[in-house]
Amino acid sequence: MDILRIHFALRSISLEKTTIDYYDSEIIENQLGQITHNFIQSETEFDSKLKLIRTSKFLFSYYRDFGGMRSVKKTIANKFKKRLERVYTSVQKTLQNKKQYLMQRNCRSSSN
Repeated sequence: MDILRIHFALRSISLEKTTIDYYDSEIIENQLGQITHNFIQSETEFDSKLKLIRTSKFLFSYYRDFGGMRSVKKTIANKFKKRLERVYTSVQKTLQNKKQYLMQRNCRSSSN
């Protein structure tokens, strides 16, 4: 269990943002992982046009506890990686569908 997730659990409780009523020793790893994910998701914004991430000052207040600034950035990047992959996949599918549509349209117009 790492100190990073404990910080998120305590901060979420103080902000009254926690969805966990109590921590169970049998599943605490999952609970801490979920609370960390929820905190970062709710406190962080990603602006793809500006390629900018805005997050809670809390992360920077305790960055030494989190393993330094590089670790904070890595944690945020990991949480957004899946979202960015979904956006990329969605854009790729849209472009592929549009390309197929245009090819079909061109074939139809050529045969007329």
